Amino acid sequence: MNEIEKRLYTKLKEIYPNGEVVSLQNKDVSLYNQIRHYGIENKMKPREVIEKLGFRHARKKKEDDDKIIERFKSELLLLYPDGVVKGLSQRNQVLYQEIHRYTKLQNINKENFLEEIGFGYMRDNKHNETPEEIEQMILSLYPNKQLPVLTEFKNLHTDFVNKLFKAARQEGKTETEFLENMGFTVDVPVYNGIKRRYSIDKACIKKLHQEYQCNATSEFAELLGVTRQYISAIARSTPKRTPKKMWEDAFTETEKQEVMFMIQNRKFTFQEDETIIRIYKHLNSAKQFAVFYKKKDTLKCLFNLPSDIFEELISYRFHELEERDFKIIKEIERRGFSNKDVVRLESTDAELASLLINRLHSGGWSSRKEYVNFLGWDYVDGRTYTYEELKEKVLPYIDEDGYFRMTREDEDYYTLKNLFSRRGFSSTEEWITHLGFKYQRTRNVPTKEKYQERLKSFIVYDNKIYIQSVSNQRFYQLLLFYGQRKGMTLNEVINYLGYERLYKEELPDGYIPYVWQPNNSDYNMREDFQDMLDELVIDETAKELFLQPEDKLYQDLVAFAEAQNKTIFELLKEWGYTLSNQNPFFTDTLTEEQSLQLEHLKSAQGDLETSVTQEQKIKRSKRLVREVKKLYNYRCQICAHDDNGETIPYIIKSDGTHYVEVHHIIQLSEADLIEVGFELDSYENVICVCSHHHRVLHFHNGGYDKLIGGEDGKLYFISKQEDRLKVHHNLHLQLKESLILETS
Repeated sequence: MNEIEKRLYTKLKEIYPNGEVVSLQNKDVSLYNQIRHYGIENKMKPREVIEKLGFRHARKKKEDDDKIIERFKSELLLLYPDGVVKGLSQRNQVLYQEIHRYTKLQNINKENFLEEIGFGYMRDNKHNETPEEIEQMILSLYPNKQLPVLTEFKNLHTDFVNKLFKAARQEGKTETEFLENMGFTVDVPVYNGIKRRYSIDKACIKKLHQEYQCNATSEFAELLGVTRQYISAIARSTPKRTPKKMWEDAFTETEKQEVMFMIQNRKFTFQEDETIIRIYKHLNSAKQFAVFYKKKDTLKCLFNLPSDIFEELISYRFHELEERDFKIIKEIERRGFSNKDVVRLESTDAELASLLINRLHSGGWSSRKEYVNFLGWDYVDGRTYTYEELKEKVLPYIDEDGYFRMTREDEDYYTLKNLFSRRGFSSTEEWITHLGFKYQRTRNVPTKEKYQERLKSFIVYDNKIYIQSVSNQRFYQLLLFYGQRKGMTLNEVINYLGYERLYKEELPDGYIPYVWQPNNSDYNMREDFQDMLDELVIDETAKELFLQPEDKLYQDLVAFAEAQNKTIFELLKEWGYTLSNQNPFFTDTLTEEQSLQLEHLKSAQGDLETSVTQEQKIKRSKRLVREVKKLYNYRCQICAHDDNGETIPYIIKSDGTHYVEVHHIIQLSEADLIEVGFELDSYENVICVCSHHHRVLHFHNGGYDKLIGGEDGKLYFISKQEDRLKVHHNLHLQLKESLILETS
């Protein structure tokens, strides 16, 4: 049940605990009306609503009908002694509604019913109720003159809504004003436990939201005690006539001073206790404003501002600046800089630097200097040093032979590195020699000692270690490259470092393999990145490093580069690094981790689902696609990944991962042609490919529709023109006769 149904059910249960509903309109008119209106909204009869709520609807007994009819006759005779009923809805609204409901329930015509009980009936559709008649009608409903919230009143008495509206309009009043003028009290809406009662100026709300930078839907809703949807509907509406303006009024002198004080404090918004002031800028005209003012029960909104307020807004540059600009101005002034002074941003002032960076990203400014100049100051980077100052900073690290001796642990290491990097020097050696000193690269810890220390975490017992190739992929690859430089295999490298390698079957029961996590998992500053990148260098001379797009470090570098409007390749080049072209991602045999991945893939058998709309549509298993891509580390199985075959440049997404697709060897549309027992949407019928080779398989020379085994043990796709396309990397496919495959 929804909330309305729950409320109706509770009320019905109180009146009819036995579950049998009889003569509801006589026992609780209000509840009957609510059920009837709910039924109208949902295209149901009152009886159907009652039965939906779990009650049984029973007809009134005949003796009850007789009593009701007798009561109708006696009341009608008092109103119409001549026996002719005319204008009953205006004379006695309650009696009219009761007769209307009774005849509708009995499925008889109202006019025929009146004739049966001895009365004539005369229609009078042209009658317009006078205020006195309206008052009498409401008094028959609410003799104590206390009305509920106007919206609830209208919902309860829908037949009365138009009459009330017409009568109020004739006197130039709102419905609430019309009722109050006759001495009725109307309850006000309660929003979040607080009663609010303000006139709603629809014209003003619409103008603010359509012509000004106004997003105060929630604020207006809370203020006026209505829903946000109601305010949004006003903003989007196209009224048939111009709504009455209710908030446009001149400011008093006190109100004007409050607005002036707010402008002088450079604020677009002010809120304190029961006072709210908002300044809105026009969407198209820079020097046009609106001011919304609320204090206690006073609501005002001015679009034509007094000249002194307008001049003050221009004087304080409200037409040029935004709220965040004023915040930055105040931060600069708080540091003691007066207007037109030279602003020098020190490296330790991270708060102001962050504000400036965020503003540059969101605006069209090309540099901090340009933006700060626009605000009214000259800007100088506090980290700017003269040539002589830089040389003085380097001198303490020059030995007696003229060599630069500095480690990462030294206090000024990263400061100097960044200072020279901003001046265009891509390496330490370049700026050291530029200053006239000698440079020789030194490592804080020799690579051998560093790897020996790391391998301690992989010890199973004694000096025997177990290292996984996938779970510890980055460190595993670093060991491989380290061995390549020394002409060693991986096992020889491990022995060289003083350890022996164990394999999975040699592990003790219950042993949980260690997974290596690099230090500095979060990279916030440039020096943090460079520190990590130095560990990944595989060629000291060319500063070539190995880094996979799937690594977190790679993805963080992508984000860091995008924040500076650069690609990761431009950033690495600027820092003096190059990415390795080696791609040791594929093996001829499955590793332990790949075997486990293949088991996941086999479990991802996707049943073919079909849903019929205008045509048959096939839903593919998303899990299957995901597992295939993982197995091949997001690399194409057809690309050679070396110089001996066709290799298409990688498509690298913004998150650093490679873009690949999954191709069905036999198309899903051919399901009817395949023998029973073979599932097309399975790991046995898919291959991981780049977008180029995906289109080749579908369209080149009519498409490749066969897969055969070659004499070299590899798999080949065959086109309709007998062209061959080699599958260079295969960890899961096997030839099957059921796939209509051929073997050479």
